[in-house]
Amino acid sequence: METTRHWSSISGSETVVLCPLVRSRCSSS
Repeated sequence: METTRHWSSISGSETVVLCPLVRSRCSSS
């Protein structure tokens, strides 16, 4: 998934949007 890319990139703005989508990773990070 390309979502992981933005995760480390922004790790703030996108995280809030992807958090609900990939809650599993949100908790891990």
